Amino acid sequence: SDKSLAKKVKTREDLKKAIEEEKISRIIKHYTKEEIEAIFSGLKLEKERKTQIMSPSGFTINTLEAIFLNKR
Repeated sequence: SDKSLAKKVKTREDLKKAIEEEKISRIIKHYTKEEIEAIFSGLKLEKERKTQIMSPSGFTINTLEAIFLNKR
């Protein structure tokens, strides 16, 4: 696909419209540390492993792998 035609989706309304018009090719979401902590705050993790990987474009990506047990 031609990346020059790519357009960022900034609101839920933009996303809904793009889906209806079948204009979605990929969705990327980069979470902040605060967002990640909020998402996982109520969960107990087992075998938690945090790693850093390099994206094809050269950015460092922090990853979290874990088994979710139950809510605390």
